[in-house]
Amino acid sequence: WSVRSIPPLPANWQADWRDLPFTQLAFNIFRLYISASEIPDEALDSIIDKSYASFRHADVTPTIPLNPSSNIHLLELFHGPTFAFKDVALQFLGNLFEFFLVRRNAGKQEGKEGQREHLTVIGATSGDTGSAAIYGLRGKKDVSVFIMFPTGKVSPVQEAQMTTVLDKNVHCLSVDGTFDDCQVRSPPPFCLCYILHFEFPVRWIVYSFRVMCMCVCRTLSKPSLPTSKSTKPIV
Repeated sequence: WSVRSIPPLPANWQADWRDLPFTQLAFNIFRLYISASEIPDEALDSIIDKSYASFRHADVTPTIPLNPSSNIHLLELFHGPTFAFKDVALQFLGNLFEFFLVRRNAGKQEGKEGQREHLTVIGATSGDTGSAAIYGLRGKKDVSVFIMFPTGKVSPVQEAQMTTVLDKNVHCLSVDGTFDDCQVRSPPPFCLCYILHFEFPVRWIVYSFRVMCMCVCRTLSKPSLPTSKSTKPIV
C-alpha cells in the first residue's frame, strides 16, 4: 500500500483538531486515506483503540515544553511496548492485518490446506525494527513472523525483546554475519521492507499532525493582546 494522492484537509482542521486526543486525531487522518466501505467507522475506531492501548502514556506521543517562551517542545516517541518510535505504526499495522485476515477467513475451516489465507512476514533487523514488528504481530491470527538479526550485533536489550517472546507465531533467527547478510536472506513472500513502505507514512503523518496541533495551532489560536509603550489610557 502506498499513497497515490494526498487528500485535502477539512476546511477548519486547525480549529477542529487542535485539542483532539491522539486516537481521535489518528481516526480523522486515517479516514482521509481509508474508505468507510473498506473499514467501517466502528471497526477503524476499535483497531485504533486496541493499537494504542499498549502505550504507557495517555497521550501516546506527548510533547514536553522545553522553552515555552520560544515555543520549543520535545516530542516523546518512546512510550510504546518496545520503546521504539516504530511502535506508533507497527502496533496499528498488526491489528490492521488481523482485521483483514479475520474478514477474509470468515467461515473457512481451521487447518484445511488451501482454505484459510495466511500472512508470513520475513524481515531483517539491526535492532529496533525487529522487536517493534514482533510486538505488533505477536499472537495475531493467521500471521507468522520470522525476524533475522546479526549475532552479537544488536544490543542485549533488543535481543531480549525479540527472543523472549513466546507466542507460537513468532520466530527469531540469529544469523552469523552482518545486517546486510540478514537482508540477503529475506526474500518474499512478504518482506519487512513492504511493511515499512506502509509504516513510514502511518507513523509520521499522525504524530506530525499531533505536534502541529499541539504546538502550532494552539499558538496561532491564542488572541494577541494590544501592546503600547505609552502609559496613557487607550480611548
